Amino acid sequence: MFDTLFKNARLFDGERFFSGSLAVKAGKIAAIGDPAPENAAQVIDCAGLTLTPGLIDAHLHFAGVSEIDADPALACLPYGVTAAVDAGGAGENTLEACGVLRRRPIGAKYFLNVCSAGFSSLRAYPENVDPARWQEDRIALLFERYPEALCGLKIRMGRECAADTRPVAEAVRLARSLSTRLMVHVSDPAMPAGEIADLLGEGDIFTHTYQGRGNGILLADGTVDPRVREARERGVLFDVGDAHVHFAFSVFRRAAGEGFFPDTAGSDVTDRGLCAPGAFSLPVVLSKLVTLGMDEAAALRAATSRPAEIFGFSGGRLRVGADADLAVFAVLSGVGSFTDSAGERIPANYLLSPRLTMRRGALVWRSVEWMG
Repeated sequence: MFDTLFKNARLFDGERFFSGSLAVKAGKIAAIGDPAPENAAQVIDCAGLTLTPGLIDAHLHFAGVSEIDADPALACLPYGVTAAVDAGGAGENTLEACGVLRRRPIGAKYFLNVCSAGFSSLRAYPENVDPARWQEDRIALLFERYPEALCGLKIRMGRECAADTRPVAEAVRLARSLSTRLMVHVSDPAMPAGEIADLLGEGDIFTHTYQGRGNGILLADGTVDPRVREARERGVLFDVGDAHVHFAFSVFRRAAGEGFFPDTAGSDVTDRGLCAPGAFSLPVVLSKLVTLGMDEAAALRAATSRPAEIFGFSGGRLRVGADADLAVFAVLSGVGSFTDSAGERIPANYLLSPRLTMRRGALVWRSVEWMG
């Protein structure tokens, strides 16, 4: 006997779409295809709806160490997100002291900020990225102590933090010494984005790829900087990192015209960005990408199978035996509009509207508009 059967769904398994049903038993995916509904204690009819693996947000702020952090239960579960990566909110001085690694309602991994206090002072003043201030021995100890929870180092390279590329070069060195990756915030840096991309290697993450604040991935003629392309060829990964202020439709259109799409679709949602016009939530970020021309399956991969592979999450795909981390969406058209950091507004020609979230076989959120 199955615990729950989702029938008549449009399934996305992390790679492709197909029609069918999915059964859950004891917190795991028990069957995919056409399991018999009479063998289920609960049957949920998904006719006209899309069932995906639980979404994975590759760039969120929820560590709980600064004013910018959102509650992961509120920022994730109502939007079909069952796992997320905190993008550097904690530093070596706050990771343990503030209880960052306590149990979460979602699957959680963390980038450790190179700066000791992380983002604890972010709204008052920017963190100090001077490598002379980094506590490298303490950072190394934390990576030894929490190998499953920590997935890399984080540094911000906005002009408010760094005047030259020495901090990012030193951060790359430190990451290599720890056999880990580096995520770099590249939004309005003091130098061309290509100079930062030149320093990154395989597995490193360049985030805020489509920002329009200054010194972005586009050259003056509107084409993607060859150094950025070469970085991708070396295995550097490119994340959306929306946050509303770091996403310009015009930049995305230009990049998309050259086939330069993101590897991951991190929302960069914070306490102020959650439910606010702009980033709002991960499904809204995905909806903007598809509305702007990204293939639907490719966009969903950037929030399911791809971040699962990159960060080592167990989910991201629909397969028998996997944890039943699932999301159900209605795909709507012509409902509302999207805005970007420049104030441009476009109609929402594609909108992922959440209906249900399941985490390890338990229904953890369900829309009151859809009782199944």
